[in-house]
Amino acid sequence: MKNFSEFTNSIKKYRVQLLATAVFVAALVIIAAFSGSRAVPEPLEVSDEPVVSQPAEESSAALAEGVGLYVDGAFVAACDSEEALAEAVASAARSYGLASDGAEEAAYSFANAISYESGEFAEEAFASQKDISAMLFSGTDYAGRPLAASLSVTSKKTYVIENVIEHGTRSVYTDSMYEGYMAVESEGADGVEAETYEVTLYNGVEVARELVSSETLVEPVEEVLRYGTKKYYGRTTVSIGTLHKPYDGYVSSGFGYRWGRMHNGIDLAQHGASCYGDPALCAADGVVTAAGYRGGYGNCVTVQHDDGMETLYAHLSRIGVEVGQELKAGDQIGNIGATGNVTGPHLHFEVYIDGVAVDPLLFLDYDFVIYD
Repeated sequence: MKNFSEFTNSIKKYRVQLLATAVFVAALVIIAAFSGSRAVPEPLEVSDEPVVSQPAEESSAALAEGVGLYVDGAFVAACDSEEALAEAVASAARSYGLASDGAEEAAYSFANAISYESGEFAEEAFASQKDISAMLFSGTDYAGRPLAASLSVTSKKTYVIENVIEHGTRSVYTDSMYEGYMAVESEGADGVEAETYEVTLYNGVEVARELVSSETLVEPVEEVLRYGTKKYYGRTTVSIGTLHKPYDGYVSSGFGYRWGRMHNGIDLAQHGASCYGDPALCAADGVVTAAGYRGGYGNCVTVQHDDGMETLYAHLSRIGVEVGQELKAGDQIGNIGATGNVTGPHLHFEVYIDGVAVDPLLFLDYDFVIYD
């Protein structure tokens, strides 16, 4: 029984070894199959000739010492000296600014930040003063590329403006002349003044103006006028009082010479108040011979009366009668106004006898005759 059991164990042992051997053989087969699909590298050929190295190509252009121009930090071009660059910038600024307009030029400059830096620059970046000026004017760098900065120019110009100095007038009053008369004692003349301004422009637009100096080239000459102060009462001392008062006010200006010429009537106004719009009345019975606008008289009415008398009413604001209309003394012919040549509202009244102007105060009786 013991022998049979040992025999059984031996068989199990051999079975395990046989299985392990089979697995090992299968693994070798698989490895051999995969190894057969790989390419076999060609053997390297070894040469006995020595290897010679080629020189490397230069990676940058040739450099040279100079001064670089920068606008707002952007490189433009290089030149041999800073003086040449500064002149190129000034020339470009003058070209970039306004054309000559008669003003004396003070200065042109770019409003941008202009800087100069010494160093080494590619030879192709160097340019002449004239070419650099053209680059700035066109807004490009040495390679023709647009500058990132938008160039702006500030210009300062000097203007000389001549102004007229108006002459003054001095009035001298004298009782050697009648009131209303004026004479030129000495004629005046205007003077000339020159003002110099410095004007600042930004891209052609004026942004500031400063007065630099002022000089009188020709002195003005004062005009002297003499005015009369002697009272002249053109009123007669005799009045037959045959006419109706055309306006019940006062006489503000009488018959006779006034301001160097004849005053053919009297002016009637209201003392201390305005007479504008008050009724103007017919002085006597008669017929309207004219009614309308008449030059310096303004709105004017004339009335023909008996015995060759004619009366005239001027400066009316409104005419209330027509030509050919018959009127009675005291009838309203219109309203007092300020039409024509006047200094204020009043009624101008004239009397003619056979076509000759006479003093209306021969026929009217006014208590107040005041000449303003």
